[in-house]
Amino acid sequence: GGQLDLVFSCFQRALRLALSAEQKADVWYNISFIGLQIGDLDFARRCCRICISLDGGHASALNNL
Repeated sequence: GGQLDLVFSCFQRALRLALSAEQKADVWYNISFIGLQIGDLDFARRCCRICISLDGGHASALNNL
């Protein structure tokens, strides 16, 4: 739990560095996985929806929804 500040700053950097929509979708999927791990299902669901909006065929995000 104490590492969440570090994790989210790393994900912010990853989103800034992602060049394609597919890369951004992968980052959002990974963020949703963190949401699942901390038990925030609403947050994870929103991240998966953002992922799918960037890459409609992202199978892992579709599966998690």
